[in-house]
Amino acid sequence: MKRDVLITKEKDQQQLVKDYAEEFFKSGFNCAESVLAALIKAGAVNMPPEMVAAATGFGGGLGLTGNTCGALAMAILANSVQYGRPDPTQIPVASRHTEVSAKHYRRYNNIVNEFIRQNGCATCKELTAAYADNWGSPERRDHCLKIIGTTVQLAYKYLQLSREEGYQLPYGKNLKKLQEKVLGVNALYTIH
Repeated sequence: MKRDVLITKEKDQQQLVKDYAEEFFKSGFNCAESVLAALIKAGAVNMPPEMVAAATGFGGGLGLTGNTCGALAMAILANSVQYGRPDPTQIPVASRHTEVSAKHYRRYNNIVNEFIRQNGCATCKELTAAYADNWGSPERRDHCLKIIGTTVQLAYKYLQLSREEGYQLPYGKNLKKLQEKVLGVNALYTIH
């Protein structure tokens, strides 16, 4: 298949997951449910539709507390379902913490940092601060709809990276300091 055909197909799939997520949100799903349901419906993550129930409590920044954006949380969850550690007990105890930091956290750190670059922050409270006095307003819903659309596309983008490609992603904000402080600068590059 030609590269331009692959790129077009990829853009079509990103638009499809965005359309699904927006459709779900407009029909009464919360932000987290919308993202996860769209990824499931598009076949981007292998989960039964009933798993959308796992997303319910993440809406409104984790149970309407204003903490981590529910859409972002589901972007991380979907990628974890696809690429997380299915059985950490298979990794020697002495290297479990360094292994997860050296390999898996790269993907999730990049998702969060890209979300922050797009939106300015990662908390529902900050993202919706302009609507604090009128949570039910159409303006707040439109604002969240845009965030949901770009976040489900972000989730989809990272789902398209293989496990090995995820392991090669550069460290972003915060993890770099962790790398130096906890793991040692060279430790991350010797774990395979």
